[in-house]
Amino acid sequence: MLRILLVEDSVFDRKSLGKAFTDSGIEYMITEFSKAEEAFIDIIRHHDKYDVIISDYLLPGMNGLEFLLSVLKENIRVPLILITGEGSEHLAASAIKSRISQYVVKDIDLRYLSVLPVTVEKAVSNFNNWKARQKAEEDLFKSEKELREANIKLALSLDAKNKFLRIFSHDLKAPVGNSKTLSDMLYNDYDNISETEKKDIISLLKQSNDATLKLLENLMSWSKSQSSTMIYRPRFFDVSSTIVDVIELQIAEISKKELSVKSSVEKGALVYADEEMISTVLRNLLSNAVKYTPKKGNISFEGYHKNDTLFVEIRDSGIGIENDHLKNIFDIEYAHSTKGTEDETGNGIGLLICKELLEKNCGSLSVESTVGVGSTFILSLPMKEVSCQI
Repeated sequence: MLRILLVEDSVFDRKSLGKAFTDSGIEYMITEFSKAEEAFIDIIRHHDKYDVIISDYLLPGMNGLEFLLSVLKENIRVPLILITGEGSEHLAASAIKSRISQYVVKDIDLRYLSVLPVTVEKAVSNFNNWKARQKAEEDLFKSEKELREANIKLALSLDAKNKFLRIFSHDLKAPVGNSKTLSDMLYNDYDNISETEKKDIISLLKQSNDATLKLLENLMSWSKSQSSTMIYRPRFFDVSSTIVDVIELQIAEISKKELSVKSSVEKGALVYADEEMISTVLRNLLSNAVKYTPKKGNISFEGYHKNDTLFVEIRDSGIGIENDHLKNIFDIEYAHSTKGTEDETGNGIGLLICKELLEKNCGSLSVESTVGVGSTFILSLPMKEVSCQI
């Protein structure tokens, strides 16, 4: 059904126009106004109510051209048709210049009534075709833009991942190379090496193997986080107990550097998350704190909650992080190898893994640091059941 808004002050012309549409066989519905001001208020309130607007030129108050121009200024997109008994070239030019769809001249013998329905139908058809082309062009432009953005993101992602693998390969080369050198030494000169030297070599071998294992564990965690193979199994668990277990796992490294590691996280502090993922996060954060804290330094776990979120701060008295590195610390593009206080290897990949795993658990990770004073990593976790996108 063709929905028409008609502005015509002549009762005779309104009835004649209605009869012309009835005789044409076009299914229609006309809403009539005698004043442009009233019609304008209606079109503003119900701008999607009409398929076409037809207005006479000579009206009391605002004339038809002024009315249609006001509609255009409101960015209301429907075909606009101006009817006038004044067939002046100036008026016709003004209508066409103003993007009025059709300009129809009333003739004395009313022949215009027989062609007006067809003119209206054609104007609406042309307008709908134009609108369809506009939408198709907009959709195409949007698709091309999204494709360009996706290609850029893919290129950046591949570059970042390639950089990650280069860093990882570089860091893996050292402990694997050390293990090979030490193993060759034991194999080739076993009988000529004293028992004390053998113990020293075995100790160094253990350190190299531990470093290799940690790198491989991080690689596996990162690989899982980048794919759909990581299974998310959230449940309520006491994070204070997990912290105690994580400290126990690294007691050898802690003791070697004579560090004081304490946790004041309240017992029974339940969070809703995947305990295995959070354990991986805490292990990495503690390992970093141990790595970058000098001998006899301090590391602490402190907890507090706001509303339904638990915050855990891992605070150390380590060497701190330079500002230039701090602002990009969770960006894989800026990951690079660094040494700990005892020349331990580090590449920042663990922090990227921590952030991704926390986000998979509706959590977050942030950091504060002062060079020469230490760093504080702050993680948050939900204390109520939530659903996260993996």
